[in-house]
Amino acid sequence: MCRLAAFSLMSLDGFFEGSGGSLDWHRVDDEFRQFAVTQLEAAEALVFGKKTFEVMSAYWNGAGATEDPRMARLMQELPKVVVSRTLPFVSWGNSRLERNLPAAKAAWSAAGKGEALVVGSARLTASILAMGWLSELRIMIVPVLLAKGCSYFRELEKRCPLELLKVRVFGNGNVLLIYRACPWKSVGQQD
Repeated sequence: MCRLAAFSLMSLDGFFEGSGGSLDWHRVDDEFRQFAVTQLEAAEALVFGKKTFEVMSAYWNGAGATEDPRMARLMQELPKVVVSRTLPFVSWGNSRLERNLPAAKAAWSAAGKGEALVVGSARLTASILAMGWLSELRIMIVPVLLAKGCSYFRELEKRCPLELLKVRVFGNGNVLLIYRACPWKSVGQQD
């Protein structure tokens, strides 16, 4: 069965997207791209929520296909599991639509014995955390304060203790924090 990791970029004040859904604050350079390629090469499947899937599909079937051919090839080739109750169909190659989390878990678990990777998809990541299915949480902190936007963890309904596994500082100021999700503690229990 695949272990499941989640990756997202986040501002220092905890937003995964700025006002109006802006992502123009991401710091992407050669070092970041190499990290992204290495992460994708280690994945046996990608997992998306509806919104992230639509954004990624449009980008990697458009401008992204020529801007970064290595990433585009990996994004096209990897099996993709999309979790959505409202998306009518998926047309991006090698994609599978699942209507609920148990069916999605079966799909990404069948991908192999390596790693399935949730990309972005804040609401989906919170749901997976709540189910206790997430093995690793990777947050890339971008050194910017957005002041307004969407909180990455706004969907969490209870405390989730994390264990820091690794920190990596990138030359452009990004900081990658890798955590293990710990079992949920009882309400009111101290960390």
